[in-house]
Amino acid sequence: RKERVGTRVSDIADPCLRRVVFSQVMPKPFNSETAAIFVIGEGQDYVMKRLLALIGGDAEYEVRTPYGLIGHPDSMVGNVPHEIKTSRSRRREITERAKNQLRYYMAGVNSTVGVLLVLWQVKVWTKTEVKPVSIQSFRLHMTKKELESTKKEAEKRTKALQRALAAKDPSTAPCVKFDKDLKVECHWCPWTRECKDLDGGLEWVK
Repeated sequence: RKERVGTRVSDIADPCLRRVVFSQVMPKPFNSETAAIFVIGEGQDYVMKRLLALIGGDAEYEVRTPYGLIGHPDSMVGNVPHEIKTSRSRRREITERAKNQLRYYMAGVNSTVGVLLVLWQVKVWTKTEVKPVSIQSFRLHMTKKELESTKKEAEKRTKALQRALAAKDPSTAPCVKFDKDLKVECHWCPWTRECKDLDGGLEWVK
């Protein structure tokens, strides 16, 4: 694994910082499924960035903060960060991680506006309509007060993650399994068993 420099926006965007620590101190093997997902996502991301470049998008823009947070929005159009995501969600739901990542980029560039571009990869049939494979754009607005709050949130999460990684101790990082609104994240976490063992066998909140 290549050594990482700095704390990434994509890391603190994960609702569960404990999962991020696990991924770096106890990484799981890279299998054929994760490799395929990575290749598909990278290819689609490349094409979308090329399209955004036609309207002046900058795919090389870097966000860097004094407390060590580093990130690269998929594209910057003017002062508006654009994030590109692919999804197979049949409910057309945007993940908390995707929304967090865009918010933190907005905070990093001091913009109250951000754009999330989602490529829905699955056609969905409902009782009333057919939702085709498509690209959908979502514009996120924050007030100046919300923007300042997000800046503080990003710094707090960055420092919490840095402390846990320095100690190489996942147990010291915030975990979503005690949060009734975010506990669903645990159901597809590769480190569920290890996380449960850290807390003496405690289950997720009900």
